[in-house]
Amino acid sequence: MLRQSELFSTPATTTDAFTDQLTLVVTRQLYAIAPIGHSSRRSPKPISKWLSTEAVAAKRERRRLERRWLSTRDDRDRLKCRRACRSAKKLINMSRRDYFKKRLLDCDTQSHSKRWRIVNELLHFRSTDKTRTDDDNKQLCSTFTDFFVSKIV
Repeated sequence: MLRQSELFSTPATTTDAFTDQLTLVVTRQLYAIAPIGHSSRRSPKPISKWLSTEAVAAKRERRRLERRWLSTRDDRDRLKCRRACRSAKKLINMSRRDYFKKRLLDCDTQSHSKRWRIVNELLHFRSTDKTRTDDDNKQLCSTFTDFFVSKIV
């Protein structure tokens, strides 16, 4: 491809022009053969921000043992995999608990809005129902009140 290009048919006369021509032709030919690929990396899941290093390691070990068990179908490998699953689950839950506990304790006692924001994040609260009226909200509150009063009685 280079021999059939203008580098050989009509080369530039000066050194600088030939360098520019060489760069242009080689770049064009490389792009024709192997165009620049664009890829995007998926952003990490929100779960990763609170996982401890021990929990990450336990998840990797759990997945490794799961792949081994699926390939061998051996009962001993299945037992190891189940043990690793329980251990990873325990470490993940401890890691999440410690993360939110630290965030709540780090909140300023005067900053109630920040504390509620963290609690809503903890509870996965995403209010999508914006269609309730004031009367609907009053009815809902009275229903809750009746329920809890009946529980106390």
